[in-house]
Amino acid sequence: MKRFTLASLVLMFTLSGWSSTGFAAEKTFTKSQGSKSHIEMLDEATVKKLHKDGAASERNFVLMPMLGRWEFDLKFWSQKDASPQLSTGYVVNTMILDNRFMSSEMNVILNIGGQNIPYEGQGYIGFDTVKKTFTSVWLDTTSTGIRSGTGKYDEKTNILEEKGRFTFPLLEGERVYRSELDLTGSETFKMTIYIADKAGKEYKAIEIDFHRKS
Repeated sequence: MKRFTLASLVLMFTLSGWSSTGFAAEKTFTKSQGSKSHIEMLDEATVKKLHKDGAASERNFVLMPMLGRWEFDLKFWSQKDASPQLSTGYVVNTMILDNRFMSSEMNVILNIGGQNIPYEGQGYIGFDTVKKTFTSVWLDTTSTGIRSGTGKYDEKTNILEEKGRFTFPLLEGERVYRSELDLTGSETFKMTIYIADKAGKEYKAIEIDFHRKS
């Protein structure tokens, strides 16, 4: 995910409670027809809705097996038929904000074009109870852009598929990606990231195999 090839940018994606606090002091500020403003207090029904819709979703159960520290082996391809380049690193996943989101902190020495490049990334993912979908963001030391995506979890396959957009310093404009988070293993999980080549055809650019730290 550095800045040497089109596919190296994709590395910035790798990386892939709920009790509410009191809303007693919540207020909505509105303006009256005159120049003065007044405070409109929330009614009980609105407060209950805030508690309900703002609480952690049970859908976040799919994230729980990923908590803790994991070692990983990372492969990335600069193009469809290229040989993969290999890197190793670790990630620490924790639940935050009363289990509303999972936070991921990643560290790895990327092997890109024969160079070893230190990389740090941080991401957040959780189920949005309003949109009814998983949402995520990712930031890292290779770009000033923020990757964002949405996805759905398939209970039959145990795969969370996500689609989103990103920017990268060596590319013009905004690009799209698709990722698959395979959660079928009990002590392992896998993330695969796909992007489009210059012809617009999707290919596998990154594959990350996670395993528990021994």
